Amino acid sequence: LSHRALQREPHLVLLDSAFYTEILQPLAARWALLWLVTHNGGPGAFEGLPAEVLVQYLRKGPAVEPPLARQIQAGLRPYVLKQLNLASDWIRALLPHVLAKINRVSYGLLTPSDWAASDPLTPQSRWLMAVPFVGKDVPSRSSEFAHPDALIGLTILAYRYEGLRRKDLHQVMTQLKRDY
Repeated sequence: LSHRALQREPHLVLLDSAFYTEILQPLAARWALLWLVTHNGGPGAFEGLPAEVLVQYLRKGPAVEPPLARQIQAGLRPYVLKQLNLASDWIRALLPHVLAKINRVSYGLLTPSDWAASDPLTPQSRWLMAVPFVGKDVPSRSSEFAHPDALIGLTILAYRYEGLRRKDLHQVMTQLKRDY
């Protein structure tokens, strides 16, 4: 915060992409690697691949030096490689993009009044997922985010910052009662 790379209010916002690349990206890569190791059967899933090589791959993706890329591709099961590539996409592009957006200015959840004022043919996905905003507390009338992973990240942050709406909680409880 003292470097003016992050904004604290109204919530954490990334202001400096160089700060992300130098400071936050290595941490995110290590956290992602820890998650991947934990959820893929332990260190044996990455046997023969040093942690530093995997962190470098997470930070650079397929643009890593060709010998390292070949070593990683040959040494991992296909679904583990897919998870590694997805984590790399998030660390390199999606996470800094999502963290740079301001909730209720760049994106957010629709409020009940927004929903009431919308077209009756509006898809339910606009009610459940984050939507682009054109200004402070002004959701776009019909636009939706094009990249599904960015949409997921922004939706998670929107629910984190705004909380569950009463209708969302009611839907979840109703579904849980039906399922169990």
